[in-house]
Amino acid sequence: MCWKGSPDSLLDEQAAAFEGALWMALRSLDEKTSLSRRLATSAENRGNSGTAKRYLDVGRNAERASHLIRALIERLDSLGQREPEPEPSG
Repeated sequence: MCWKGSPDSLLDEQAAAFEGALWMALRSLDEKTSLSRRLATSAENRGNSGTAKRYLDVGRNAERASHLIRALIERLDSLGQREPEPEPSG
């Protein structure tokens, strides 16, 4: 398949796909955080404090990763909102 369009349109398309993948990763990590906390609570209620601790660790790691991805998305959004650089005249 041959690409028809400008290099900028290809970059825009790739940027949109990349941002979509980041949002998907963020949602997955948020779900993992939530599930890990629920599992930790359940394990603690059953008296399995070691298992609960492991689930909490998994949840904390997922939460840290989600914060990093969220910050990256915000940074990409702010870059996309910059004024375009003027094209050189000539």
